Amino acid sequence: MTTPEVLFGVAGWSYPDWRGVVYPAGCKDTLRAVAARVDLVEINNTFYRPPSAKNCASWVERTADLGTRFTAKLPQEFTHAERFDDAAIAAAREGFVPLAQSGRLVGLLAQFNYRLRHTDGAVARIRRLAEGFAAVAPLFVEVRHESWNADAALAALAGCGVGVLELGYPGMVGGFSRDVTGVRAAGAAYFRLHGRNRAWFRRGAGRDEVYDWRYSAREIEQIRERLERIRAGAGRVLVVANNHFRGEAMAVVEQLLARCRERS
Repeated sequence: MTTPEVLFGVAGWSYPDWRGVVYPAGCKDTLRAVAARVDLVEINNTFYRPPSAKNCASWVERTADLGTRFTAKLPQEFTHAERFDDAAIAAAREGFVPLAQSGRLVGLLAQFNYRLRHTDGAVARIRRLAEGFAAVAPLFVEVRHESWNADAALAALAGCGVGVLELGYPGMVGGFSRDVTGVRAAGAAYFRLHGRNRAWFRRGAGRDEVYDWRYSAREIEQIRERLERIRAGAGRVLVVANNHFRGEAMAVVEQLLARCRERS
């Protein structure tokens, strides 16, 4: 059996509190500085504003010699505001073209919040996104409501041709909590690490506070063991750390890489 490829990466690359931690305070190209240390970069910028072909081309060009692979979030208007139509999908799709043409875009991410329950309407919405972006890259969906734990819910998502994210986050208790979803996109699994900070559930908690989590050695081993379960049956595994505060995402990725190499 072929050993699946595992790509380790981080979510985003430009944070004020990464200066002097992940890259020098005066770093001129933070993307290259981060890309030189990981296999994969998840683009967060496209969640907050629609992708522009100019920006996507720049990211491709600046990392060409590194061969960096990318995933990119779909704009939040599709996943949170629910204000999308065919024209909006077409515009976003056009923006992603340079990434897609590079051959280094390995997936798109539709990150939904906990309010999205398993309903026929939700499944139809996800199918529409999968079909709308099929020409760009495989689509992965992050769902957090407990209703998606049901086998029927996962089967419905599999029928849309999307991958369902493997989540490492505080919501494993009371929310979406499948240890291994088994729902892949183009044979790939996507494992996303948010940390374990209970501030996740506290109203008014700031973004930095929520994602401030440094994994212990014991937790790193737990993640490695779960990664082994996820790898079974997958052709490729994307591992992205999103506990971004003060570069903690880079720390967990490098520790995981070290542990996995020890075991290989």
